[in-house]
Amino acid sequence: YYLGEYNKAYQLSDEAYKIDHYNRMALTILTQSKNSIKYLNFINDATIYYEQIDKITDKKTLSSEDKMRISMMCKITIDEYDIIMKYKTSFTDDDLIHRATVLKNKFQVILDSLKNRGKN
Repeated sequence: YYLGEYNKAYQLSDEAYKIDHYNRMALTILTQSKNSIKYLNFINDATIYYEQIDKITDKKTLSSEDKMRISMMCKITIDEYDIIMKYKTSFTDDDLIHRATVLKNKFQVILDSLKNRGKN
């Protein structure tokens, strides 16, 4: 877990916990690995959305459908961030939290930009 190999840590701690349900260390690592995997999944999904938004914004003009699609991707990502932050503990890797927060902030800037364009 401390090496950042969350999938492997999850597998090994799951095996240890199945052998001994009173193994508190195994349960802790199992839970923390599961939470860290959620952060990794968020980071991967957000990165894919960001790349899609980047392709959409390469156009000279954005259609209302493009703006709506971008807005939806931003809202989904921001909402998902709020959900994964509920799993944050003192054991959660600070780098995962930082990377997720940076991505969430990028999506917030894009969403705010879209809202401000609509006011003009």
